[in-house]
Amino acid sequence: MSFTRTQQTTMNDQGCLVDALKECGYKPTVNEKPTQIRGHLSEMSKEACQVVLRKEDTGRQADIGFSQVGDGNFSIVTDTYVNKDLSDLSKFENQIKTHYTVSMAKKIARKQGYTFLGVKTLKNGNTQVQFAARA
Repeated sequence: MSFTRTQQTTMNDQGCLVDALKECGYKPTVNEKPTQIRGHLSEMSKEACQVVLRKEDTGRQADIGFSQVGDGNFSIVTDTYVNKDLSDLSKFENQIKTHYTVSMAKKIARKQGYTFLGVKTLKNGNTQVQFAARA
């Protein structure tokens, strides 16, 4: 039995998504041609994914995929029947989103000539990204 769930995100930059996944400790696989992901046993998802966290690399029982949809944003796709801890995909998304936001800030700042100094976690739990202008 399989129960594939998808969760729409606001993440739309594949490079920053891959960087964020790596920062979270994952080993993402980027597919030139979108491919289906594996669910429970040998079941395959209907959605084709550009970025995949393979079950062999995550220790889970199903792959986790990221499929770029019509509006350019990625959807998270996984089989929550066997990946029960992902039944609330928004928690998983939030874990990635923090690192994604930092990666996007770095990318934008680099284009504008700023140098990345570091990331600081504040007492209230917020993240502060620090940059310096190039002289």
